[in-house]
Amino acid sequence: MRPIKLTISAFGPYASKQVIDFEELKGRNIFVISGKTGAGKTTIFDAISYALYGEASGESRETDSLRSHFADDNTETYVELEFELRGERYIVNRVPKQKKKKARGEGYTEKSADATLTLPDGKVITKVKNVTDKIIEILGITREQFKQIVMLAQGEFKKLLLADSVEREGIFRKIFNTYDFEKIQTELKDKAANLSKNRTKSKDKMQTNLENIKGDHDIVIGEYVDFPLVIEKLKNLLERDNNIYKILNEEGKELDNKLQVKNQEKAIIETNNNLLKEKDILTKALEELLSKEDEYKNKEKSITNGKNAKEVKYIEDKLIEN
Repeated sequence: MRPIKLTISAFGPYASKQVIDFEELKGRNIFVISGKTGAGKTTIFDAISYALYGEASGESRETDSLRSHFADDNTETYVELEFELRGERYIVNRVPKQKKKKARGEGYTEKSADATLTLPDGKVITKVKNVTDKIIEILGITREQFKQIVMLAQGEFKKLLLADSVEREGIFRKIFNTYDFEKIQTELKDKAANLSKNRTKSKDKMQTNLENIKGDHDIVIGEYVDFPLVIEKLKNLLERDNNIYKILNEEGKELDNKLQVKNQEKAIIETNNNLLKEKDILTKALEELLSKEDEYKNKEKSITNGKNAKEVKYIEDKLIEN
């Protein structure tokens, strides 16, 4: 934004209408507004700030107190700023709330604040809030931001020149309103500390877990942990162990099959052994029977002879009876 012309009337220490034509400074990017204390230098900045945002540039100057105490009752207080932005010109006019002498009789009537903004296409925006909102839209910054990056209050600048480094830091913090950034910085430091603490806990826990891993591995936890690399190595280690497990599992199944075959063979052998034992028993029994064969034959012969003798006697007895 480049100011073109500033018109003030009954504003601050200026009792009458004053016009500052910045066009006379065209081509000069740097210029100085100088004057004695109380000459009205700050009023120029107040007027520009008020024209744009409806508020003075300083914190201690209220909008309702902008009217000049030296102005007569018939002079209206207003500010008009013509400025250029991106090659287009705008004219903003603001009238603060003020008391106006009655046209008839004695006393004063209160006139409300008003504002108009003439756009490059000639369209006029009215009402204080509408004008302020449009100015913020056009410039892209609020009054607070404008004060921080465009205008540096005179009192703060003097303090800045005379301050030591610690005081200067405080002044910059106030000028640029960095309290929120300081708060964010503190929060970030706290979060960083918590992250560092959690990182240390995670590293210790990982170290403990690594110590519990059986087998060889080349994972080393140092001061700085490359977690993606550690995770990749753990994945490779897990894959290796899974492959070993599969091999051992297949070998286990093969051993189970062999054991099953051996158990079957053992059962067959035990069955054969039992049969051999039974054979031995039967063989011994047979041998014992064979050893008594003559004895059994003699007994059989005796039984036969006895039977024949009994039959002969029976016949003889029958013959005697007859």
